[in-house]
Amino acid sequence: MPGEQDYTLKLYNVYGQQIATTTGISKEGYNQTQIHLNDNLDQAIYIVILLNNEKITTKKVLLY
Repeated sequence: MPGEQDYTLKLYNVYGQQIATTTGISKEGYNQTQIHLNDNLDQAIYIVILLNNEKITTKKVLLY
């Protein structure tokens, strides 16, 4: 991340349903965050979307 920025991280299933979201403020360089879930996730493909002041990044994640 290029400096301190507000961010939102969202987790979706393949049906487009939002499962979880978290927000925070990033620091310069690499960052880590946690998403707290109410239930265990099934083995499936999920979509993670990171939104900040500069761009939107989307990644597919396979949980097996």
